[in-house]
Amino acid sequence: MSGASTRRALAPVFALAFLASCTDAAQPKPGPSNDVQAAPKLARDAGAVLLGVSAYDYGLAGALAGQQTRTVAAARYGTVMRGTAATISAFNATVLAGTLDRTGPIREKLVPLADGLSDLARDGQSYADGGDPAAFARVITDVTAGWQRLRDLSTTLPKDDALQGTIARGMSFVVTSKSSTLSTITTGPYASAAEAKQALQRMGSPLNGSYTQTAPFVVRIGPDADRAGADKASAGLTKQGVINVVTDEQSYAFARSGPLPDAELWREPSRVLEVRATSRKIGLSSDGSWVVTGSDDGYAALFNPKGTLTALPQSYAGMSVLQFSVDGDHQTFAVGGQVVTFLAVPTGQNIGDGMRFTGAATQILFVPSTRVFIAASTGSTGLAGGGPGLIGGRTADGDPLGDPFPIVTPAAGARIAASDAGDVYIGTTSGGAFDIEVFRPGRDSELKTVARV
Repeated sequence: MSGASTRRALAPVFALAFLASCTDAAQPKPGPSNDVQAAPKLARDAGAVLLGVSAYDYGLAGALAGQQTRTVAAARYGTVMRGTAATISAFNATVLAGTLDRTGPIREKLVPLADGLSDLARDGQSYADGGDPAAFARVITDVTAGWQRLRDLSTTLPKDDALQGTIARGMSFVVTSKSSTLSTITTGPYASAAEAKQALQRMGSPLNGSYTQTAPFVVRIGPDADRAGADKASAGLTKQGVINVVTDEQSYAFARSGPLPDAELWREPSRVLEVRATSRKIGLSSDGSWVVTGSDDGYAALFNPKGTLTALPQSYAGMSVLQFSVDGDHQTFAVGGQVVTFLAVPTGQNIGDGMRFTGAATQILFVPSTRVFIAASTGSTGLAGGGPGLIGGRTADGDPLGDPFPIVTPAAGARIAASDAGDVYIGTTSGGAFDIEVFRPGRDSELKTVARV
């Protein structure tokens, strides 16, 4: 074959090769350069959303289970979930824009994550609207799935210690739900509450029976987890001529475990305590674990770190001052108004001698370095004609202190403060000026003038 013939024979081959290379260039292969570029930030944003919801799930589950530490009320949870739904909506819009015309393993993991967060937003808003425990159970499922999808996404991204820390932290807040079917027998309606009550009595007044006080007046027996037992009881009532119906409803129980989300729930109260309706004062131990509340009707309620009421001493008048000592295992507290008493933790037993003032005590403090209580009061009326105010002192065990106590002040009373060294400063107003004096309990028998302003 001649050279010219060879060139003519190979020309179509080269043309086909050139066309193939042009076709390949026009259709880029999927790869990292064509995947979602903003995925690392989107992953961190999703982690922040899931971490917040996980913490609030932990708090709501505790509240629904009757716990008192690190709980979140249903109304507050609903408010948070409405805000979270708005955040998720903005997040998903960003994901949609970032995944258009993109292909690759990152996109394949990111899109299901965004879809799952949409379910979370919908179920969270459903609970916020009606407080349905079934909706909360779905939220818990959505969060669990969200963490798994986020973890799957993280395997396609460059190493991110912060993201891995968020995932580990969020998954440590374990919240679970358990559903069961409960059956209730309902009879009636009756003409009045009295008639419903009589009907319940004719049924033997079962312990799980009740009647409604407002229309429609019906009797309910249950709920009970034994559907067969409910059907049997219903049949017995039917034989007696009592028209009834058995209905089923889902019941949910929630539990939680893992570390307390203190950092994530910093906006929420760490503990919720039920106190007397007239309580207006509160005192905390130095570490915040013990709580004492004072009410206008003279009761001081002492709660231990678990929220259990351990003592309920009563005074003759409302509580105006409350103060704990700082003594480690041997702790006391002082409560009172015109009479301040000293009590032991946790029994609330009276110790030492109380302090009686001319008027209600307005301020009390404990000085750790010298282990003494100092309290101040106004005169009986707070006016010049009502007699002077007083400052009294006692040891941590309520024992009286010597001079300069008791300290007489103007009728308007005094302001007191203490330094770390144990010096007590007293501020009083007289003659249009403010006087500051100082002394150290146990060392000084007289007050020394510091300044007159």
